[in-house]
Amino acid sequence: MNRDELLELIPAYALDALDDDERIEVEALLNKDAEAQSLLQEYEDIAAILPFAVPQRPAPAHLRADLIARLSKPSVSLEEPVAKKPETQPGIEQKSKVVPFPTNTLITAAAAILVVAIGLVAFLLNGNETSDNPNEILFNELIEQDGSQRFTISPGTASEATGELVFSADGSQAVLRISSLPDTTDEESYQLWLIGEEHTQSGGIFHWPDGHGPYYVLIDHPIDELVSVGMSIEPFEGSPLGNAPTGERLFGVAIAQAQ
Repeated sequence: MNRDELLELIPAYALDALDDDERIEVEALLNKDAEAQSLLQEYEDIAAILPFAVPQRPAPAHLRADLIARLSKPSVSLEEPVAKKPETQPGIEQKSKVVPFPTNTLITAAAAILVVAIGLVAFLLNGNETSDNPNEILFNELIEQDGSQRFTISPGTASEATGELVFSADGSQAVLRISSLPDTTDEESYQLWLIGEEHTQSGGIFHWPDGHGPYYVLIDHPIDELVSVGMSIEPFEGSPLGNAPTGERLFGVAIAQAQ
């Protein structure tokens, strides 16, 4: 099998639903393919928490009473009933026909069940979850606010950053949502820059675990005093120049041009 076919078997491998030959081929891919390893880890992590995804609920009182009533009835015989043999014509031997269930169908069904389960868990764990991040809460409030001003991030040559800067209608509050930044080392940091017509100042130094995000940053600066907002990678303690970047430009948000 080729690589794509083997990747499609990983959900079934996570459920131990492969035959020996398929399992050996998938394990050979896992030994050398980082993407396959990551995919397997995702399926195994989701499968491990499926029993805890839905909260337990007490059974309705009428069902409990019905169950007790059924258990109180006299027990029935545990002997297996003797199946009635089909009538046969003299001289003709009846043979039962066993139809094997296709292995590929089992694999496809197992994979489909796991994919649906992953979607259910994602909905249960994330769909109803309320963020406790005050900057994220404010960002969502500003998005819904009438007259709010929104500016899209323009990624620099050193990254594929995505995100948005949102100001309140009166321009006094703003939150930046940012993700897809390149990772930093233990000796580096992300530094935000607030750029005005005549000056540039640091908007904060951030030591996020990675640049994947999304991260939400409060911009404590009126919109009418800003021309743009940007970010760069600097030494751990920040730019050695103080109020000027020295590292790679990760993104910029042009404010004056968009007003």
